[in-house]
Amino acid sequence: MADYHDSLYACKCGSFSSTGSNIVDLYDLEEVRKGWNSDVFNKLEAKFRRKLQATLHPQLRSKLHEDNCFSLIIGPAHAVLDLIAPNVHARDAWVRGLRQLIACCKHMQVQHDEERWLKDLVRKADVNGNGSLNFDECLGLLNQLNIGMRRKEAKKLFTAADYRKVKIQGEDALEPDEFIQFYRSLVHRPELEELMKKYSVSKSVLWGSEELKTFLEKEQNMSLTMEECEALIEEHEPDDNKIEGYLSLEGFQNLMLSPDQNIFNKKHRIIYQDMTQPLSHYYIASSHNTYLISGQLIGDSSIEGYIQALMRGCRCLELDTWDGPDGEPIIFHGYTLTSRILFRDVLESIHKYAFRASQYPVILSIENHCSLPYQVKMAEYFVDILGEYLYQEPIGEDEEHFPSPEALARKIFIKSKKLKPQQGADGLMMAPEEFMLEDEEEREEAIAAMMAAAPTPEFEGEEGLELPMAAPSHAPRIAPELSDLVNYFSAKRFSSFGECRVCWHFSDMSSFSETVALNLAYNEGPDFVAHNRQHISRIYPKGTRTDSTNYDPVPYWNVGCQLVALNYQTWDEPMYINEAKFAQNGKCGYVLKPKYLIEN
Repeated sequence: MADYHDSLYACKCGSFSSTGSNIVDLYDLEEVRKGWNSDVFNKLEAKFRRKLQATLHPQLRSKLHEDNCFSLIIGPAHAVLDLIAPNVHARDAWVRGLRQLIACCKHMQVQHDEERWLKDLVRKADVNGNGSLNFDECLGLLNQLNIGMRRKEAKKLFTAADYRKVKIQGEDALEPDEFIQFYRSLVHRPELEELMKKYSVSKSVLWGSEELKTFLEKEQNMSLTMEECEALIEEHEPDDNKIEGYLSLEGFQNLMLSPDQNIFNKKHRIIYQDMTQPLSHYYIASSHNTYLISGQLIGDSSIEGYIQALMRGCRCLELDTWDGPDGEPIIFHGYTLTSRILFRDVLESIHKYAFRASQYPVILSIENHCSLPYQVKMAEYFVDILGEYLYQEPIGEDEEHFPSPEALARKIFIKSKKLKPQQGADGLMMAPEEFMLEDEEEREEAIAAMMAAAPTPEFEGEEGLELPMAAPSHAPRIAPELSDLVNYFSAKRFSSFGECRVCWHFSDMSSFSETVALNLAYNEGPDFVAHNRQHISRIYPKGTRTDSTNYDPVPYWNVGCQLVALNYQTWDEPMYINEAKFAQNGKCGYVLKPKYLIEN
C-alpha cells in the first residue's frame, strides 16, 4: 500500500512490518525495472528454465511468469528489491505509479530535499521515539554531522530555537521544524549575508528581482531578464516573501546550491564537441572489473555493476570469462572468493542498457580464461544476444585510422586477442608468455601468497554442484569464432614504442597496469603521446588494490591514454575526478582530447 507521512510518500511492500526497517522512501528510489532484470531474477530464470518448469504446479508457474515481476533499485548503493505481482495488470499499475512518483520526487526543490534529509535525521536520532529531540540527542546528531561546538554555545542556540517550549519527561525538547531552525543557525553562511547586503539597496538581506539581476551579472557573469529573475525567486524562495517578489537569505542560499549556479558550464551539459574525429582522439569512460560491486578478493559479482556503469555513461566494460557448470561461461574475479554470474545474463543486461545514457560505441574488454568450446559458446552469445548492436564488419584494407564515435554510434565492439590471418581453424597457438592476460601478471603476484597459504576453496554451483576454484592456466589457443568478432580493438602484448611504430596496425592496442604506464609517462612521455595519437591504450589498477581503491587518472590522461579504467563501485577522490571529466559533453562517455595530444 502507499502511506502518506510528513509530506512524503513511502512504499510498504507486502506484509512488511511497520517498524521502519521495511519502509522504502520514494525519494530513495532510483529506478523501477520490469521483468527479470536483477541477479535474483536471473537465478530464478535459470532454475525455472532448467528443471522447475516441468515440476511446478501450473498456478504457481503462472505467478512466477516474467510478466508479473518487477524490481526496485534503491539508494546510492543500488540495493535491489525484487517483487512479484499477482498478474501483469497489477505489475504494470505498480510500475506506472512508482515511475510517476519518482519523476515527481526528482523535480522537488532543493530546500525540500534539505528539509526531508533533516527530518529523516531527526527520526533516526530520536532515541526515545517521542517525536522530539532533547539537548543530548541534538548534540549526538551534531556529532554525526561533523559539527563541532562547545556545549555552552550549542545550549544557547538550542534555547533560541525552542520557541514552543515543549518539555518531554521534564526536559526541553525540539520538534522537527525547530531542529531545522537550530541546524540552520549552526550552518549560517555569513559570506552570503555580506553579498546580499552589498547588492541590496536598503543594505538588508532581502532582494527584489532587480537586485538579483545585478548580482548575477556582476558576480556570476550571467545575463538574465527581469522575468527570468522573478522566476528564480519564485522557484527558490521558501517563505511568504515570494508573494511580494522578494528573495530572503534562505532563498538566496537555495539559489546558490541549485544546478543553475553550479561552477560547471551549463553549455557543456549537452554534446558540444566534434564527434567526427578518429576514436583514438577521445578520452573514453572506462570501468575495471565491472562485475564487482565491492572488493576484489571477497564480495559479490553482479549484473548491477554493468547496469549502473552504463547508466553513468561508461563506455568500456570489463568481462573476466571462465568455464562454468553446465557448459555455461561465467564471469568472476579469478583465483578469488568473489561470486559467479552467468556470461549470458551479463550480455542481456548490456543489450538492454548499452545506449540508454549515450548513443556512442560500447567496448567490451574481454579477459578470456575459457577453453575452446566455451569460447565458441561465448561467440554464439555475442551474436545472438547483442544482435544488430554487435559490430562484425572486418576492417577495410584501405583504412588507416579509427572511424569516429559518430560513425560507430549504437554499436558494441569486442576487445580481445585475435588470430593472425594465416593461422588455422584449430585455434591460435602461442607461447604462454605471449598469451598472458592483461591483469594476470600483477594479480598473480598479489594473490599468490594468499592462495599458497590457504587450501583451494570450492563453491556450490547453482544446481548444488561442487565446482573447484579455478587454477592458474594459460591455455594457448583462441577459437576462430571468437577471433572473428574482434576488429578495431585487437589486444597485443606491448614491447616497445619502437616496435609499435614499425609493426603494429592502428587497431592493435595494449593494456598497461597503472605502475607500468606511469613509468612510461615519466620516462618516455613524448613517445607515449605519439603512440596514443594512432593507437588506443587501456590502463588498469595494480593488483594490490584489493579494496577496490582507485589511482589518479590525470597523469594518464596527460599523455593521451583513452581507456583509463577505474573501479566504478568506489567513490573516492579519483572517481570524483573521473565523474567531473566525463560530466562534460552531455555525459556521453567521450571527451575530445586537447589539440596538443591530437596534432603532430
